[in-house]
Order: sequence, then C-alpha cells, then structure tokens
Amino acid sequence: MIFLQLITITAFGIIVVLGADELLLLQVAWRHGDRAPLAICKGDTTKEKEWPQGLGELTARGMEQHVKLGKIIRERYVDKLKFLDGHYNTSQVFK
Repeated sequence: MIFLQLITITAFGIIVVLGADELLLLQVAWRHGDRAPLAICKGDTTKEKEWPQGLGELTARGMEQHVKLGKIIRERYVDKLKFLDGHYNTSQVFK
C-alpha cells in the first residue's frame, strides 16, 4: 500500500514520500508562481504599468511555471501511473 504526499514549495521543488504497492491517496499543495508585487514601494522606480497583468497577479513566468507543474503532474499521475483518468472525473477527485 502506498500513501504518497506530494508537496511543492515552488513550482519545481517537489518532495515525494513513497511506500510499497498501491497508490491510494495523492495530496498536492503548492504556492503560487512568480507574481508582481502587491504594491509599489515608495521610492521604487518601477511603475505599475510595467506589470501588464496588474499588481499581485501572476507574471508571464509565473504562468509558465504553473503550466510546467501541471504537465509534470499529469505526466506522472495520469500518463505513467494511470492513477487518474485522462478526463476530469469528480469521483476520482472528491471522495
């Protein structure tokens, strides 16, 4: 019986704990990817308009990090281990 806990501190720092035979549970937690600052500090020469998605939002790099993380998770748990179906199935996600 395998209980696996996958924790991502950043989009790429993954820690995996494995047991023996069968994957029964997968928990995934991650922080956001790279984001713009929430506010511009006094004296900072950076202007709000330099953050096209807006303050506090994901940057283009942050979006890329999430796409990459999603591909890694899908490759491992859908394609390789067949733990989840290739299409969204609520009975596999919410039990």
